[in-house]
Amino acid sequence: MKLLKIAILASGNGSNAENIIRFCQENPHLYQLPIVLCDNPEAYVIKRCEMLGTKVVLIPVEKKSTLAESREFQEKKMLEILSEYQISLICLAGYMRILSSTFIDYFYDVKIHAARIINVHPSLLPSFKGTTAYIEAFNYGV
Repeated sequence: MKLLKIAILASGNGSNAENIIRFCQENPHLYQLPIVLCDNPEAYVIKRCEMLGTKVVLIPVEKKSTLAESREFQEKKMLEILSEYQISLICLAGYMRILSSTFIDYFYDVKIHAARIINVHPSLLPSFKGTTAYIEAFNYGV
């Protein structure tokens, strides 16, 4: 069976990222997780990756003349790295940015008619979206 090469995109604490990394490390015959990409230099996920021996690359959004240009520049860098590692599945684990359709299309798999991107989220979207999703879901009782 071919190894599934996974990358994580993360922005914050990294508890979900840590669990995914540990799972991959416990199942090396099935999964390889060679890289975590992070957009936030203050994110604790960086420390978690260091403790777990997982390479993390910081790719913050650089200020360009427009938000679209900033995102395009960042995503281009991310795609270069993901291509270098031949990543076939992306896990968004607390990644606090909206990915462009260009980025998502890059991971589109015709065989499954979907992008090879999984978003770890505290609710069933579109309920409780955004940066207050955990608080809203908790307050609602779900």
